[in-house]
Amino acid sequence: VDTTKILLNWKSLNYNESNWKKGLTPIGNSVTGINTTLAKVTTGYFRKKIIIDNSASIVGIGILIKGSDGAIVYLNGNEIQRINIASDKGAEYSTLADVPKTNNQMIVLNSINGLNYLIEGENILAVEMHHSHGNEFISFDSRMYDSNNKQYYKLGDEWKYYDLGDMPAEQIGDKATDIQDEENIQSNYQLKP
Repeated sequence: VDTTKILLNWKSLNYNESNWKKGLTPIGNSVTGINTTLAKVTTGYFRKKIIIDNSASIVGIGILIKGSDGAIVYLNGNEIQRINIASDKGAEYSTLADVPKTNNQMIVLNSINGLNYLIEGENILAVEMHHSHGNEFISFDSRMYDSNNKQYYKLGDEWKYYDLGDMPAEQIGDKATDIQDEENIQSNYQLKP
């Protein structure tokens, strides 16, 4: 077993999504108002890089998720929000949203308690959108801002997305080390009896 490697899932910070599609939101497979078209899938997966300059100055973040039918939102690989999907349900490709057939559109704006997952520099916001029983369409758009009214991305922004009819495969990545300062690493050793 190589202890210098780690398995990365699609919502992890260092996951390589270079082979994913990209497009402007709204993204979906419904008939109206969609800029970018998804394949007809049960679940679509979306990723966006966000740069945080000063996380200490942020006391709250707001994320608008607009679309249908249900969503699970992750920040740097950590689940921070479920919309129309029960907490006791798994997050599988086949998971269906819990939405009555008469109400298949959701527009949810929440202050997210994900501040402890924010880091200085690059962050990853990952969203999986699920359709519901009786509605085979997915649509997605989003925007994010913080307590200082800084907007990190707007509705109609570009996202990476995966719509190949399954959950994105895990990847093998390098495990991060705890070493921060290379100048303080001792480069020569002397053994004494």
